[in-house]
Amino acid sequence: MRYFFAIVSLLVAVVLLVLGVGQRTFLAGPKVIEEVLETSSISERFLVLPASVFSAQTGNPSVVLTGEDLFVAYAEQRDVAGWLEPLDHLTAEADAEGAITFIKTAGAAETASAFEDSEDQEDQEDSETTDTSVASEEAAGEAVFFDPRGSDLWLSEHTGDTSLTVSIALESSQAVIVTAGVDEQTLPSEVKLMWAQPRETPLAGPLLLAGGTFAVLGAVLYLLAIDHDRRGIGPRRGRRGPFQGLRNKKVRVKQTLSSDKTKPRKGTKAGFTVALAAAGALTLSSCVSSYWPQQLEEVSQPSTSEEVEAPVAVVPVSDAQLDNIIDRIVSLVIEADLELDPSELQLRLEGAALQQREANYKIRKEESDWRALPFLTSERLGYDLVQSTEKWPRTLFVTLSSIGDIDIDAEQSDEPEQDSNEDEDQLADAEGTEAPETADNEPEDLTPSLALIIKQESPHENYKINRIVELRGGIEMPEAAPLSEGTAVLADDIQTLQLTPFEAAESLATVMQSGVEAEEAGFFEFDAESLIEKMGGAWAETQCVEDLECSATVSVEEESVVTLSTGQSGALVAATINDNHEMKVKNERSIVKLSKVERALGLDGSFASVTRNWKHQVLMYVPGKDSDKKITILGSSSELVSATGDKATIDID
Repeated sequence: MRYFFAIVSLLVAVVLLVLGVGQRTFLAGPKVIEEVLETSSISERFLVLPASVFSAQTGNPSVVLTGEDLFVAYAEQRDVAGWLEPLDHLTAEADAEGAITFIKTAGAAETASAFEDSEDQEDQEDSETTDTSVASEEAAGEAVFFDPRGSDLWLSEHTGDTSLTVSIALESSQAVIVTAGVDEQTLPSEVKLMWAQPRETPLAGPLLLAGGTFAVLGAVLYLLAIDHDRRGIGPRRGRRGPFQGLRNKKVRVKQTLSSDKTKPRKGTKAGFTVALAAAGALTLSSCVSSYWPQQLEEVSQPSTSEEVEAPVAVVPVSDAQLDNIIDRIVSLVIEADLELDPSELQLRLEGAALQQREANYKIRKEESDWRALPFLTSERLGYDLVQSTEKWPRTLFVTLSSIGDIDIDAEQSDEPEQDSNEDEDQLADAEGTEAPETADNEPEDLTPSLALIIKQESPHENYKINRIVELRGGIEMPEAAPLSEGTAVLADDIQTLQLTPFEAAESLATVMQSGVEAEEAGFFEFDAESLIEKMGGAWAETQCVEDLECSATVSVEEESVVTLSTGQSGALVAATINDNHEMKVKNERSIVKLSKVERALGLDGSFASVTRNWKHQVLMYVPGKDSDKKITILGSSSELVSATGDKATIDID
């Protein structure tokens, strides 16, 4: 019976060890599940893979592409759909069994083009092609080329020359867009979806450990059985302790030689040694964490008494995405600032922000003492607003730090080095400029905090800075909703504020024109506001000499007002105010002497009057109607953008 139990233990050990090793080899299943999508006969140029396709199989998904100039990106499904709206594309769909099919979606531009072309053909069968039909063909999905590379909509993008493998980790609301080609889009020659299967085998460890235990137990039982059989051989006197039969080597050897007349066998001992070593090695190998059942983590369930509120509206830009957008914008603008080259600025600036920088470059090339605009940095100051919308245009409000100068000879870094005293408290305590440039434009070494309004007009355009405002030092920004909740862009004539946004901008323009004696000044909280003291009407009273007549005309630029709700009944109002400073000679035989500034802006010759056009970017906080606070000027940026003149009747060199 002793041999029986020993053999049974060894057999059980063999079975358990085979099963344990099998868990990691032939019983583990495939390492990768592959699904090849046939694209050779498809004419569409873009393929969308929603998150539901990747969740059709278990495992870690990835996309493997073969072709030329490959491109893969992922983003929110609403952004992918918005970008592809004018174009024909395919959307993959997985059924309950995991089989993948394609759904074709016609582009809006091509559908509209086909409709317009059919009407033209019916109404003008014998006429030549009209301008409308030509425009329709140009607007068609197959004729318009949209390059997806570098779009601000993508959360991540990847490119490859002939092959590309991208690991995918999507949320349920996201999707992947796939295409190939540079000048002309097409689908990759092969699109393969792969799911790497998890290699955790929670039963391997217990099986190997149990097998090793039974192997050791069987070996011990076998040794005990041999010891019991040989215990009675030879003299017992003087022998104590366990395994007495095995320790009596002399008697055992003599008995063996006398019985079979052969040499003692050493294979049995070696076999047991090998068996025990193998069992020990397998037992030790089972100590890997993936061989064992993972301890279930306690998942804290929300209390039933706590209500989980769903987001009120969609916030189209995440915090990380906002960082990427700012980095791209800042790097381009800094390069232009260093080279005084505006050729690439239109890619990331528009409107007054673009006009101000273009004019500043022109003037500084001719007048070295003219004040340089502050260099942007990627350092966010923590006060950001994002418009809650799924459509376009989309508006962002971002606050950034700035620096006054960059050492071109120093080693370039990804971001400009910040002053040591500029930190997250800079927005409240920064030594920003309270005064925009005066008429003399005396340069100052200032590093103000900046407020940027950034817009994306359509899915196929990147975000562009619409205006840059230098915040006043020591201000307190009004309380606002956090970035994750988003905000709303309000109409120019909204009636819930003390003044409508456009009325607030017009009132400020009136005060700049007429001074603080104007009736409209009562709406504002002024504290040494340089826009009132040094620009507009104040400039006209102080800058002219006896032989010149000076006047200022201040007005709000149409369609320039942007209003963002703070979520606290008030609103941030940004507006562009045009301030035209005219210098006109009193004597018809005289002319206005041109400075380097006017000449840099394109004036040349003799002029009886010269008008400088200043653009003021102004940021205000307009409280709600129920508030007893006044409108506050949070910041402003002023820059001379153009100069015009009326030719003199005489030409005096």
